[in-house]
Amino acid sequence: MTSEQLRAKADENAELSDFQKERLYALLSKYRSHLTKRPGRCNQFEYKFEMTEDMPKSRNARPIPFALRAQVKEQIQDMLKDNILEEFFLIT
Repeated sequence: MTSEQLRAKADENAELSDFQKERLYALLSKYRSHLTKRPGRCNQFEYKFEMTEDMPKSRNARPIPFALRAQVKEQIQDMLKDNILEEFFLIT
């Protein structure tokens, strides 16, 4: 993000004082390299969901509208390529 974009973000909240806005801008500037529009992957820890009872009852998924399917597929492929998502196959 550019300095102007960071300044605009810091100034967005009208409830902050000028001093607080300056501190927020300094914080945003310090971590500028971590601020992107793309999702990232946290590699600091790993979490696994373990089911304690039988599998939950299945619900019908909401279908993705046809007009958005190509965009969703592209985003999923990008996230797989960036190792944000992993494919997992369960063989029963």
